[in-house]
Amino acid sequence: MEIRTRSRNNWTIFDLEGKLNETTSKTLTNEIDTKINSGAKKIILNFQNLNFINSSGLGSLISISKKINQVKGELRFFNLQPFVNDLFNITKLCNVFSVYSSEDEAVS
Repeated sequence: MEIRTRSRNNWTIFDLEGKLNETTSKTLTNEIDTKINSGAKKIILNFQNLNFINSSGLGSLISISKKINQVKGELRFFNLQPFVNDLFNITKLCNVFSVYSSEDEAVS
């Protein structure tokens, strides 16, 4: 997976590309941990180019959410692909995560 990081309106945005699985979820978690340890509390994940996610990937998203909650931060997602949206609905994670349709909505 390729991860690009950028900032917008005091948010740190992670643009994800590729697969979020047992191998790549550790990389994402480590990169977000580094940002949190540097003081970032407002994190957004862009799922536009994410083409696969499995249970390990979902587990890492839950772990990331817990870490952000511990620092009283905020986690948001946007541009969920239909298969990710369906997965979030099936697992009821749509009730746990803040999901937006666009970057403009997510940063507001």
